[in-house]
Amino acid sequence: MNHEELIKQIAKAFCRIAEVLPRTELVLILYPTTPMRDAVAQLYAQIIKFIQKAVTWYKMGALAHAWGSIVKPWALNFQDNVEDIKVLSQRVDELANTAEKAELRDVHREISEMRGEMQLAHGQIESLRSLFGNKVEEILQIVTGIDIVLNLRLELELIITETRTLQQRMHLDLSDQTEMIHNIQLTEILSLSFMCNLPTSGESLGYCQSVRARDSVHTSYRLPELSTLEKWSSEPRSSMLLTQNSSTQTAKNFLVDLIVLIQQNKYPIIWALRFPNFWDKIPTYRDILRMLVIQAIQMNPSAISGPTPITAVHLREANNEADWLSILKRALTGIAQVYIVIDADLLSLASENSTYRATRMIEKFPEILTGMNVKIVVSMANINQEYVSKNWDPKVWSSLHTGTARRGGFNSRRKARRQRKIRSRVNRPGAFY
Repeated sequence: MNHEELIKQIAKAFCRIAEVLPRTELVLILYPTTPMRDAVAQLYAQIIKFIQKAVTWYKMGALAHAWGSIVKPWALNFQDNVEDIKVLSQRVDELANTAEKAELRDVHREISEMRGEMQLAHGQIESLRSLFGNKVEEILQIVTGIDIVLNLRLELELIITETRTLQQRMHLDLSDQTEMIHNIQLTEILSLSFMCNLPTSGESLGYCQSVRARDSVHTSYRLPELSTLEKWSSEPRSSMLLTQNSSTQTAKNFLVDLIVLIQQNKYPIIWALRFPNFWDKIPTYRDILRMLVIQAIQMNPSAISGPTPITAVHLREANNEADWLSILKRALTGIAQVYIVIDADLLSLASENSTYRATRMIEKFPEILTGMNVKIVVSMANINQEYVSKNWDPKVWSSLHTGTARRGGFNSRRKARRQRKIRSRVNRPGAFY
């Protein structure tokens, strides 16, 4: 228990340090005073000490970890460093507040000086009034008023220009820092060992498209049931589409074309498709979820830059399928409707060719991905139809049939003309809808 607590506290400390560093850098840019530089230097020194101690602890062996967890738990080994980092961070914030008050005091002082100058000018006007009479007094009032108005106008324009320039610089700096932090976080997530072994969305889709292009010489499929497809797509609740076809490859080709069609219509979609040599390393259900999580994060950048971002720590601590589904839900937060396509071969390998296990896996998606409209596409070959008929609500799933037509090997002109008509109908834009 001490060892687990130590690991969690170290991870939390690193997350807090990641939150402190961008804010500290911005404060140092705005108020580059000597006390501020000293305070930031002390904060960086404490962070470096903590990182050195944490790296030393991570390099220790299992026996040393076990013994250290008892002899030097979190409170004795790391807590002082974390508390020092917290105190120094608060000190930096206090110095920033003090500098802000000093700037405000300078503004008040300048206003007071302007009031003094105006009072002095008023005294001079009173003296001239007593010397030259009412006419001179009126002329001086007009001249003074014009001069004051012109000066105030020039000063106001200068202040407005400086304020706009400062706002633009601050906005650009914050935007650059936000984008840089987002890129760093995304790179850190994609560089995790269990993420590097997975294909990108473009790699898997490109592989399936190449297979589909080679197969299109021999087989084609007829139009699916339009009413079923349209009803499933417009259903306001989460639902599943179970595709059926007498040919396995034709069913896979239909999924590839369906993905391209959904992309062309600018709808959010993620998928887990086959990739080169996928059979060499048998994918698991977690691998499928990881592929979906990566695509969801890339599609929805606010998932790693919002108020509760997904970090590499969260991905490392995910122990089971439920944890990964929860992370997928967080990655899709803010998206009203999303399409999810899962390849039949990957699902068969992940479930060890058990349709019951595959069905149980698929039905967890709408159970956990609540608060959004999830449209799941999967082959009927992976589904236990007896289990579905007994346990699934008929309103949350639909089956879609696509017929198969053979090409090639016909010498008859009549059959050749018929095949050309089928090819032009299937391959024309919008053939599926």
